[in-house]
Amino acid sequence: MKCPYCGNEIPDTSTKCPYCNNKVTPLKEAIPVYNVSNTNNNINESIKIMPSSSVINNTNNTNNTNTTTTDTMTSTTNNNIPMPPAYTSGANPSNPTPTVPSVPPAPPKYTGNVSNDNANASNLIGSIDPNKAPMMNLNSNANADAGKKIGTTGDSLKDKQAKKKRKKLIIAIIIAILVLVLIFVGIKIYKLEFDTSSERAKVAVDKVFSNLSSIKNDDIDSGSGGYTLDVNITAGSNKFVTNIDGKYAYNLPGKKIDLIGNVNTLTLNEDLIDKPLNLELYLENSREYILLQNFTNTYIYTDVSNTKDMIDDIKTRFNNPNDLLLFQIIDFLYDNNFSVITDNYGKYITNISQNDIDYQKVIQFMKSAIKSGLDDVTYEKQTVNGSQNVTSFRLSSANKKHIVKGIISFITNNESLLSNLSKLNGLSTDDYKKRLNNFVDNYDPDDSNEYVKITTDGFKKTFVSMSIPVTYKDNTYIVNISSSGSGYNIQVSKDNKTIMNLKTSKSTSKTSTVKTENYTYEGSLYVNDIAYEYKVNLVLNKDVAVNPVSVVTRNSVEYKYISDEQRKTIADNMSSFGNLGLYFKDSYKAYNQDTTDTTVTTDDTTTTDNTEQ
Repeated sequence: MKCPYCGNEIPDTSTKCPYCNNKVTPLKEAIPVYNVSNTNNNINESIKIMPSSSVINNTNNTNNTNTTTTDTMTSTTNNNIPMPPAYTSGANPSNPTPTVPSVPPAPPKYTGNVSNDNANASNLIGSIDPNKAPMMNLNSNANADAGKKIGTTGDSLKDKQAKKKRKKLIIAIIIAILVLVLIFVGIKIYKLEFDTSSERAKVAVDKVFSNLSSIKNDDIDSGSGGYTLDVNITAGSNKFVTNIDGKYAYNLPGKKIDLIGNVNTLTLNEDLIDKPLNLELYLENSREYILLQNFTNTYIYTDVSNTKDMIDDIKTRFNNPNDLLLFQIIDFLYDNNFSVITDNYGKYITNISQNDIDYQKVIQFMKSAIKSGLDDVTYEKQTVNGSQNVTSFRLSSANKKHIVKGIISFITNNESLLSNLSKLNGLSTDDYKKRLNNFVDNYDPDDSNEYVKITTDGFKKTFVSMSIPVTYKDNTYIVNISSSGSGYNIQVSKDNKTIMNLKTSKSTSKTSTVKTENYTYEGSLYVNDIAYEYKVNLVLNKDVAVNPVSVVTRNSVEYKYISDEQRKTIADNMSSFGNLGLYFKDSYKAYNQDTTDTTVTTDDTTTTDNTEQ
């Protein structure tokens, strides 16, 4: 028969499926085997009681008992359930009255000397009526119950299968509903978070401020440590190399900044120094002190706001100051508004010396202010480039107004940010707020056809790159910034021609006493079609426990009061300082004219400059 649960073929007498371990109802009962003791040869013989339907009906040959017995013992049937007969005590064997028991009877017992096997077999077989086989009556109660059980099992199996199908259908419906909900929510999230142009633009703002989010107020107020700076610039056969190390310390609330530098290597196509050149710049309040340790042991100072005048005065003492790299660098800084810092340094240092300014709030709120300014910008239709989404807006007059108005509106409505910015600008909150509002009212920017482009990942809030047009001295430069590892790739172009490439990177490490930050800047710069390849490496070793700024300036002299003898001593020491001293001696006017005339001219110039100030 077949198992109703798994469908595998199993024996008809099985009560348990060997494949799926489920209980089953057997179609046949096992044929009982009875052991009969043979006293003649002490051999146990097994006799199977076979169903009557298998017995050969041979009533015409009653004398052939052995033949009937043999046929009975070897015949089997697969059509009826075998039931061994039982006889009522004292019944006539020739006319038996069989009773069908519910369980198989005990095996027959033989007494006395069983010597005639054929006779005993005849007595045994003769008690079986071949015309009335002891078959199970399917109409009896017991058999009816068995039939009902089989039918009930089939119905139960059908119910279980139907329940399984209904369960699978419910699960499928639930999964389908969940998939639809997820798709709907995903589309909504994409529309709200990713497909919105202003949201993608804000991703760029987060990236710009990402390096500032870890800054603490204590780090801004004070710090100390050491540094190493390596610079390597080549242009064709020309090469400039320098290595500088030193220490730094600052305390902004105390209005003190100290920077010490040891120039160990200085090469401009040839080595310029043969020993370290030691310099120190110290700022206290609004005064700057300079110590040239190789040439003098006296601090020379001036007011920071007079720095430009002092440099211009020094330049007058050289034959061709524009040929000197140091003056070229200084002139470049001042041409790019460095004078704004020096002219207003006293005010800045006084304002930032307040230790109740929360710089972290200023950083976070300014990020939010810029984001607010990007909300009302008119964005162009987004374009998809592969897996990237490009969002852009034109720097039109209207968009510029939206940005500025949004930023200032955020500041003026945020009391904490307004208060901190007021302190930094040295103004009262009301005065600063009025100035901001007046600026917005009078702001009338130029219209431009240049576009700001921001590229983000197609499905994630991840910054990829941005392109920003910058106008400087009637020239428009396109600055492309892309994220690269721990830094950025920056490319500047003009008229579709690259004029600068810059790659930055950063790594950090920390011990119990020092936190190290390693910055690398490398790339190329094109000036008058000449390519300058450069690499700058700066290593900052920040003290975990900040050391206080301690500089003694009692032995100092103001620049305009340096005596002629002091000037000459400094000039002589410089002129003997390696190849750098030779450059200095060839360029300095004092070695090309009468010393007396030079001294008078120098004093008059210095006095006149300070009088004009």
